[in-house]
Amino acid sequence: MARILIADDEAILTMYLEEILSMADHDVVGSASSGQEAIDLARTLSPDIIVMDISMPGELDGIEAAGIIKSELGIPSIFMTAHSEIPIIEKSRQADPYGYLIKPVQNIGTRIVVDSALSRLYAERKLRESEQRFSDIVYCMADWVWETDETGKYTYAAGNVKDILGYTPEEMIGKMPCTLVPEETAEAIAVFFKDKASRKEAFFDKKSWGLTKNGSRVRIQTTGIPILDKDGRLRGYRGTNKDITERKSPNEHRSHIS
Repeated sequence: MARILIADDEAILTMYLEEILSMADHDVVGSASSGQEAIDLARTLSPDIIVMDISMPGELDGIEAAGIIKSELGIPSIFMTAHSEIPIIEKSRQADPYGYLIKPVQNIGTRIVVDSALSRLYAERKLRESEQRFSDIVYCMADWVWETDETGKYTYAAGNVKDILGYTPEEMIGKMPCTLVPEETAEAIAVFFKDKASRKEAFFDKKSWGLTKNGSRVRIQTTGIPILDKDGRLRGYRGTNKDITERKSPNEHRSHIS
């Protein structure tokens, strides 16, 4: 069951839609007769989705009202229109609608469009929840999680990178691994990554010395997995770095060279 707000200035159509949606076990939480009223009710009632007439009276039409609601509250809309002209459909895409109902609306057609829109809504919610869980896990990890593009530049960094190297995740974007190591090992590190990339090979527990933002050295253990597109082309690497400074051997400590 979804919470649905209806926005249309035709009372008879609003009552008909409410009957259709109620029969489908949805909860019609309110109805609006203008674009501004739709915005106000959306803010107050927090529906899951809005069935919005494109041609609403007042200063804001349905497209403009839906756009404000989507950007401010993240609530999507299904548009209703008596017109199917291309210019209107093109303009409506500005608000990223989750479906269209052509007037006069029909029972079965309405249910199909609403069910399809809700399926997309629930899938997107689940994806956001999964992404948030992953983000929470990453930021609680002692490791530094990263991604690079095919040239070796960091495109993503999260986790414990600031504690390990002193850089914020944002500062890491665009840097390359060979620029974050002592000068005497930079060439060897660059050759290592270039060789792995040419073979599209994963690597595990690669140990090397890194340089922090303030110039001190830290022993790092790196694991990386190639990112391939559907045609098998290398698009970058994804992996983790772990601070193992406290586990280094006496010889490693003396040499500072991997």
